[in-house]
Amino acid sequence: MKLRIIEECFGINRRTGERSTGKTDEKSVDAIVETVIEMSAGRRKFHIEAVSENRITVTVVYDNNPAANKTYEIVRGDSVLYKPMSRDGGYKYTLYCED
Repeated sequence: MKLRIIEECFGINRRTGERSTGKTDEKSVDAIVETVIEMSAGRRKFHIEAVSENRITVTVVYDNNPAANKTYEIVRGDSVLYKPMSRDGGYKYTLYCED
């Protein structure tokens, strides 16, 4: 099984309200417990906590605010969107559990 993470930068034009998105990084790694994946721009780390036959447990670690860490269970063939709270733009991550 593999964990694939896509990092996207998004922004909101304050005058027009238009939204824009661009992919900044994509990583795919084998699902091995205690693997740490660092993304290039968004200051987030992804720790693989557990791996079973049908799911991967991933904890998103934010170094500046440990209270904001979140844990997700991703079922094989499914995806999860992690979008930290932001009013005017930032980074969002899509996590995929693949064969």
